[in-house]
Amino acid sequence: CRDDIIDSFEPFVRDAERESEAIEDQVFISRIDDAHALIPQVDVLRKKITHIIRCLNGKVDVLNGFVKRCQSPDKHPVFPDGDLLLYLGDVQDHLVTTLSTLGHIDEIIGRSHANYLAQMSATNLRLSLTINSGLSKVTLLATIFVPCHLMTGLWGMNVPVPGEKDNGLTWFFGIVGGFAAFMVICIAAAAKYKLL
Repeated sequence: CRDDIIDSFEPFVRDAERESEAIEDQVFISRIDDAHALIPQVDVLRKKITHIIRCLNGKVDVLNGFVKRCQSPDKHPVFPDGDLLLYLGDVQDHLVTTLSTLGHIDEIIGRSHANYLAQMSATNLRLSLTINSGLSKVTLLATIFVPCHLMTGLWGMNVPVPGEKDNGLTWFFGIVGGFAAFMVICIAAAAKYKLL
């Protein structure tokens, strides 16, 4: 059992730490369009961290077995000075430190992922409220214009139009003025009740 085995995982741990810091920075500056790139990046990094932790967890059991065998009172230690136990203790400490670093990185990624999803949810809520507000205004305006459209549609059929037999434009401007007054009254009422 050599400490080099645990040291061989160090570049992967450092890469994971750098990626987690980059993701944490991206969370607060990313836009909705960046979700297609950021969420898979988080998933890939979490898989890497899980894989490294799974590989190192087996080493913990092996080291514990070595330490128990070396501390056994019924057998004579191979190294009477206790150098092997000291070395194995150092390897155990290194392994525990590496595993706790990986756990910390996993927590950072989990927190960044949760923050990003909360930010996306808040952004989607804002967009939804903006769209709903716009649609309600369009619906209100359509409600105001539908009665006018209905009246003009009725007069487009074979129905006598008021003032049809008079030669002046008084009836025409009266009808247009009535429509305009109706729209102004409806828009003023909508503005008063803050519907527009």
